[in-house]
Amino acid sequence: MAVVEVVSFFCSLLQATRARTTVDAIAVRTSSFFSPWDYRDFVAQTIDALKGKREMEAASDLVVSPTYLPDLVTECLNLLLDNESGIVHVVNEGSVTWAGFAEKVAAYAGVELTNVSPVPDEELG
Repeated sequence: MAVVEVVSFFCSLLQATRARTTVDAIAVRTSSFFSPWDYRDFVAQTIDALKGKREMEAASDLVVSPTYLPDLVTECLNLLLDNESGIVHVVNEGSVTWAGFAEKVAAYAGVELTNVSPVPDEELG
């Protein structure tokens, strides 16, 4: 590909990005979220494993910012009420590996971390 074509491509990409962000809209990006209502999310699966119902593996090398769904909804409503626009990233504070998050769930539940094994992501398939 010629240099002129590459420059032209990136200029077009920049124009498209600017066009998207000048629209009176908001795009909310988030991380992995959890709630008290979802019995299939990571927290629920971890609690099931801790209760001895099954073995569970959690990634020891993937870092996330687990976000509590009611907090996410509240912040999205605040953004709408404030007439915000553009691309925003909304997550709860902090970051942790999935295995570390399982440890925090166990500590919060007041139980020992059993049945949950930390493994590299590539081993999870």
